[in-house]
Amino acid sequence: MKNSFLIIGCFALVLFSGTVRAQSCTGCTITISGVETAPQVIFGGQTLCITSTGVLQGDLVVNQGSVCNEGTINSTAITMTNGTFTNYGTINSNGMIMAGGDFTNDGPANID
Repeated sequence: MKNSFLIIGCFALVLFSGTVRAQSCTGCTITISGVETAPQVIFGGQTLCITSTGVLQGDLVVNQGSVCNEGTINSTAITMTNGTFTNYGTINSNGMIMAGGDFTNDGPANID
């Protein structure tokens, strides 16, 4: 009986020992919290944050700026020439060009 509890306890530790990440976009200079259809061009010193309720439907160009997505990006084209892009939300795009920069993906990304 004692061994059964030990085995169950070890199994529970393995099962529930995943890493929990807090989603947090900070330093936002531009925030999208609703539906945005206009193209977005992000330059150095700018940080685009898409909140959990935000949806970007326009094209996105990251040129030495930063993007933090907690919502949804439904974009025909995403281009990164330099900068940072962190995805906690969902990306649906027909194409993504990475000419430079850092892309961190912690969410679903459907890129054709």
